Amino acid sequence: MSASIALLLVAGLTLGTATSQSASTAPPKDETATQFYLRFRAATQSAKSMDDVTPFWSADLLHEFNMMPEADKASTLEMVKL
Repeated sequence: MSASIALLLVAGLTLGTATSQSASTAPPKDETATQFYLRFRAATQSAKSMDDVTPFWSADLLHEFNMMPEADKASTLEMVKL
């Protein structure tokens, strides 16, 4: 795993959720950081594509991910599942 990808993944978890989320990933009112993390981990473990993961990411992290070369994007899902 490249250091930049690992840093992006960690930053995404610490920065919070994306500003535009689908209904299934919208946080419940008064959700704690622990509850968010558990919801994120459950989603990543069952994810079939990055489309299942990216709604949890901040807008900045999503932008960085979209700027990555396609070759690096392909391995991101498996890294997120670790």
